[in-house]
Amino acid sequence: MLMEERLWSTLPKLQKAADPYQALSRLVKVKDGILEVMGNEHRLGRTKVISVGKAAYPMARWALDYVKPESCLAVIPSGVDVSLDRARVIHGSHPNPDELSLRAGEEVMKEVASGDYDTLLFMISGGASAMIEVPLIELSELREVNRVLVTSGLSITEINSVRKHLSKIKGGKLAKLSKGKIVNLVVSDVPGNDLSTIGSGPTVPDDSTFLDALKVAERVGIQGRALEVLRRGVNGELEETPKKLDTVSYLVLDNMTVLKEIAPLFQNPLILTSELQGEVSEVSKVIASIFKSCLSYGMPLSRPFSLILGGEPEVTVRGEGGIGGRNSELSLHLLKLLKRYSFALLAYATDGIDGNSEFAGAILSSSLVIDHIDEYINNHDTYTPLAKAGVVIKTGYTHTNVNNVYVLTTA
Repeated sequence: MLMEERLWSTLPKLQKAADPYQALSRLVKVKDGILEVMGNEHRLGRTKVISVGKAAYPMARWALDYVKPESCLAVIPSGVDVSLDRARVIHGSHPNPDELSLRAGEEVMKEVASGDYDTLLFMISGGASAMIEVPLIELSELREVNRVLVTSGLSITEINSVRKHLSKIKGGKLAKLSKGKIVNLVVSDVPGNDLSTIGSGPTVPDDSTFLDALKVAERVGIQGRALEVLRRGVNGELEETPKKLDTVSYLVLDNMTVLKEIAPLFQNPLILTSELQGEVSEVSKVIASIFKSCLSYGMPLSRPFSLILGGEPEVTVRGEGGIGGRNSELSLHLLKLLKRYSFALLAYATDGIDGNSEFAGAILSSSLVIDHIDEYINNHDTYTPLAKAGVVIKTGYTHTNVNNVYVLTTA
């Protein structure tokens, strides 16, 4: 079997490993009104469920099947058409907030603050930052701030420190409205699984400050009302995000879980990290150097072997850019760096969307030849040649998000 064919055959198992419904079914049990997670028990009583993010649909579906709450609100990405019996489904925009996101934010606030209930089961996943919002600035400026943040090569932690301090619900502020105990079930799209960063942490304490957010905003050139709000916060004129909350949180699915699940599919697998971060151009050099060393010295792996990684490397977009994403850029960089070697690569975004493309990633080998590869990289137009070559992965929306998965394998 060709190297690429072997990687294509593993894709369905990878997608199953990233399924939130399956993860919840494995880790969380509900019996006689008691929720048991990782050995901890919580008596539910009257339960309200709110599920927000890219994985909101399967997480809400699990709650309806097993928890059977008195009410359930699911906020899913706009453009995704699903329905849930016994639940209210609304939409929020991603990756840039819009009017839908603001309406969704208001609805979530109302849901948390209304009615009598004993437990709020808050289910959150990546994408929630953009999908629910009640901002301290106008929407038009918020969208511009968001655009600057996500194209500046910042880490998700830095991005969300700003988002949290320009919001009325992020950074634990939503939790303060709750009338019941909050149990958070979390699917992580953040390297390192910082719960306060996932979805900008609306129901968990926040360690970041207005000063942290201001430093990031000034560094990337954010101006206007947003900067004024952050400066007012630094001066003590606005309330800080809560540093302590009486909530409990459980991580039910993350990138490392997926990497461990797929590793046995390969000969001599080595999981390097689930926290891959940094500029794609630099990250690619590190991956290539490890691959070449393993080939040259046979340590710690004998052939054939596979290097397995996950995370969220960054791309700083210069100029207008073309059709691209972190996975396509990493693919072209590795094609350049490993052009004398025999390899195959899987680069996959578990949410089915890489950058501004309609693709989830690519599966390719060293036999692929791309003319003018530097031009595509410099213009951030990295999916154009990969699509022409027919090596792109196109899944459509996957209803999950646990970062990106990379498998670099020998013959």
